[in-house]
Amino acid sequence: MGGVGLEQMFRFFLILFVSVPVFSQVIIPFSYWKARGGLLVISDGPTYNYGLVPTNNAVDKVFTVTNTSSSLASDVSGATFSSAAYTWKGGTFPGTGGTCGTSVLAGATCTVVVSASSATTGTIASNVVINYSSTTSTRAITAQFTATTYTSVFVSPNTGNFPIGNTQQLQCFGRTADGGVVELTASCSWSSNNVARVTVDDASNRGLITGIANGGPTTITATYGANSGTAAITVSAGAPTFPDEGIGLFARYYTITSGVASPHDPFTALVNQRIDAQVNFGWASGSNPAGGVNDFGVRWTGQISAASSGSYCVRNRSDDGARIWIDNTLVVDRWVDQGATNTNGTFTFTAGVKYNIVHEFYENGGDAEIRLQYQSIACVAPTAVPQIYLWPTALRAMDLHSATVPRYTDMIRGYAMNGAVGAIANGAAITGMSGGGAPTPVNATASNANGTGMAYVSSERSQAISFDGIDDSISVAASTVPTAASNRSISVWVNPTNTGSDQMIAFYGAETTSNGYGLAVLSNGLIRNYGWGNDCTSLASVAWDTWSMVTATYDGANARIYINGVLNQTCAKVWSTSAGSTLYVGRSNGGSMYFDGLIDDFAIWDTVLTAGEIYTIYERLHVTNPP
Repeated sequence: MGGVGLEQMFRFFLILFVSVPVFSQVIIPFSYWKARGGLLVISDGPTYNYGLVPTNNAVDKVFTVTNTSSSLASDVSGATFSSAAYTWKGGTFPGTGGTCGTSVLAGATCTVVVSASSATTGTIASNVVINYSSTTSTRAITAQFTATTYTSVFVSPNTGNFPIGNTQQLQCFGRTADGGVVELTASCSWSSNNVARVTVDDASNRGLITGIANGGPTTITATYGANSGTAAITVSAGAPTFPDEGIGLFARYYTITSGVASPHDPFTALVNQRIDAQVNFGWASGSNPAGGVNDFGVRWTGQISAASSGSYCVRNRSDDGARIWIDNTLVVDRWVDQGATNTNGTFTFTAGVKYNIVHEFYENGGDAEIRLQYQSIACVAPTAVPQIYLWPTALRAMDLHSATVPRYTDMIRGYAMNGAVGAIANGAAITGMSGGGAPTPVNATASNANGTGMAYVSSERSQAISFDGIDDSISVAASTVPTAASNRSISVWVNPTNTGSDQMIAFYGAETTSNGYGLAVLSNGLIRNYGWGNDCTSLASVAWDTWSMVTATYDGANARIYINGVLNQTCAKVWSTSAGSTLYVGRSNGGSMYFDGLIDDFAIWDTVLTAGEIYTIYERLHVTNPP
């Protein structure tokens, strides 16, 4: 291909849910984007789901294009689409809001925006053509439309009080026949049975109510097709009061590669995501939102609450395996192939307090059933957790510990980077764990000679350690780390600051060719897996001032680099890593290349993690944001 050829593939699965009006869902699996010749690549994650939108309304997505080469990519343009279902947003490349121009500098990124919409059911095939450096890239786009209906509509909040002149946004949601929840606020028709008391916008900002005169309650109705939901609103003096009622948990559905040991690799490819009103499914041997019958996994995330305070029995009923974490505590752990089985755990709730919840499930074969239930005190007759006590809100990252890390017994060093928020003194202990055999503490030592910069900080990841790029680092004896050409994996979350210099994330061994082993962020944002002079460098860069999970594996013959759980580069390498005496986090062995930014959840294994296990770590430890 002459070093400038590009083969990039858009594949759109657009699932149309029919009611009045119809709704569609767009999923883009980026595992189908391939760069041949390695110049421009899509540097986003593997899969995107646009959620549900009304038919004839455009679904837009921004995609990041990265020039991974050391050469200028010129004559960049986008051709027209062969199907009217797809357009560059606004009609021209790179799409309204896109930043790609006619050229992309070496190491630089830009964005394109693609819109998709359709008014009919069926399957639509198309092509996207991207030109650069006089080379054309063409790949198919496929849209598939299927049908379902909404069984009911509800309004949230469904009651409340507010004073004259105040406004409040109400939302309209539809329940699907298979247990899903879809926001329909902009598609519902809104009305008030007493506009002299409360008005509701049915035009530009649908569902927005305004208090006009004291009294009530006034009934606000949202209608979608043949279904309606209502809210009872009272206008009175005093502070507004509206209940915080849940709408369900954020669900992501994955397929499992057939033949793979399901407990180790349950989340291979994201194929659907939505809000589920409850976790209360008996799919038996029928289809499910992941499609098919067997070999799928589901992860529900969000928050859970209870009506009263006290100890609750939390029950998982599943066929096959499942796990439940509440407030970062593993409450249920039944990660095995099994028939429908009840597994109980306990958790103490405080009424009105929301707790983060992660509920994972995989189906290997036979019937499929999964239910999340609870009951105050004892599990005599627990019932499904009601929708109003479940929220699909964003989560902070889970902590690095035995219940979240695959191959924990093979983890020889693990540092969650958690501690009291504030400065870290020179010589302070950094708590660490080894999972091998009987898990034991393996504490590291902080180095902060100038006394400034190094600190535990709060972030969306809960906590992390800040490094100043001058003299901050962590060190621990390297007596048991993988050496020579032995198997290994290293994974870490980084939020680097752009200093214009290369920055070492971690390193051990000797600084001689093929005898050192490390991981670094280069000055251009690329990730380097160091063999010290015999290195492997990623194709894509990580973003500055943004959290990314970087993972490297080595099997004695090949080094692999993963960014945010997705394989980015493979290099044939023969390394002979020296034992050395010290493992450093935040600097090189020679006391240079200091890291500037935040580091969290650092771990080393003496085994090669699979792609599925790496993606599982990414999914469990990253911040979950519903669409």
